[in-house]
Amino acid sequence: MSLDVNTVLQRVQQLERKGYHEVVLTGVNLSQYKGAYNHTFLDLAQLLNLLLSSTTKICFRISSLYPERVDNDFCKVLINPRIQPHFHLSVQSGSDEILKKMCRPYNSKQVLEAVQRIRQVKPLAFIACDIIAGFPGETENDFNLTMELCQKAEFTWIHAFPFSPRPGTLAFTMKPTVPQSVTTQRIKKLTEFAIQSKCNYISLCSGKSVTAVTEFTRRDRAGNSKGMIHAVTANYLHVQLPGAFPQGSLIKVKICNALVENIKAGEDIEATAEAVIDEDNICSL
Repeated sequence: MSLDVNTVLQRVQQLERKGYHEVVLTGVNLSQYKGAYNHTFLDLAQLLNLLLSSTTKICFRISSLYPERVDNDFCKVLINPRIQPHFHLSVQSGSDEILKKMCRPYNSKQVLEAVQRIRQVKPLAFIACDIIAGFPGETENDFNLTMELCQKAEFTWIHAFPFSPRPGTLAFTMKPTVPQSVTTQRIKKLTEFAIQSKCNYISLCSGKSVTAVTEFTRRDRAGNSKGMIHAVTANYLHVQLPGAFPQGSLIKVKICNALVENIKAGEDIEATAEAVIDEDNICSL
């Protein structure tokens, strides 16, 4: 059951009054949101419109979406600058045959259309996706279609998971199963693509200024400050930069370089940045 609209609105307004800069809208299936409001129900796009019109500064980050939800009407809302340019699509496969077996309500064409629509309103958006490798019956051709889709969509990042059979699910009894060694190799290919794609994305963003919220100051093992702070940018890059901003500050930063080895190792900080100093650069929480 979806949280009712008034409750969502009250919580967001309360966070804004307390000085928070951003809120994340999340749920088991956010795309199917239907919240009660004044004897009717609002969908996700309508909820976002209401939240934007009922607040003044706070920004909104959206969690995982099904591709078919990203239609033209929804993108009319996404164009608002207070919607962060960071999205995550539930994709799972680039093979329409596998998507049918997964009972997914969309196909590969709709995935590409969703990505294109997002980039029309947010040209430099960070767009990630989930992919499951080794789903029962996934052939080499099916996997190749998945790789082709990821390449065409130019996903910034891929969360690649091996298929995990769960008792009681339809997929648990499906045949033929994919050998674990094959699944492992497919995960490796997806991960290699994801690493290169994220590095390419950071290079594309290099030199551009974006807002970011500071998280904490980096310290050495003795607990001494190393003069570096960590922050998360509006387009969801985890950056480190020199400075002494309080935790929870809203600052403007210029993205510099990808930390390639960090990305390969799966570490939190993936790029360097510099603070853009102006009189409006800091707004403490």
